[in-house]
Amino acid sequence: MLYEILVLAFGVGVLLSARRSRALHIVGALLMVYAIFNFYWPPMHQREVIAAGGSTLTDTLHLVWAGVTVTLMFLFIAFGAAAFGKRFRWYSFATAVVLLTFGILTAPAVAGISTGEPTPWAGVLERINIFMSMPWIAVLALALLLGPAAQPATRVKAPPTPKPA
Repeated sequence: MLYEILVLAFGVGVLLSARRSRALHIVGALLMVYAIFNFYWPPMHQREVIAAGGSTLTDTLHLVWAGVTVTLMFLFIAFGAAAFGKRFRWYSFATAVVLLTFGILTAPAVAGISTGEPTPWAGVLERINIFMSMPWIAVLALALLLGPAAQPATRVKAPPTPKPA
């Protein structure tokens, strides 16, 4: 719960520091939704219970929670990418690719849970997938701390200089 409280507070901080950035407003709101949604996770039964046909609604909800959580991660990473310059955009893109890759690798790795088959590396793949948002949030915090230096330069048309008389 401590992590969710910290992410919720960070989301509020992102909102307060967003100024006129619509993308950062959305990132702050998504971080808050992500934190509030993850205050509770439905429990999942042990693999032996599931393989014996003893799965319940909470097992299904656990999978739904995982799907919603990862979707929220993709959304705040995507909107965050739009808030800053090219380097942050590339970092966000790389994070999303790793998130997607390990999500794809996790699916077949956990398929054996319902049948009681071994699922080597499933937990590691799943944790890499879930924890990919943490370094991204830390880099977002650095970008916000650096302030305007981290934000892309906007082109402002200079007023015409008067010609000497």
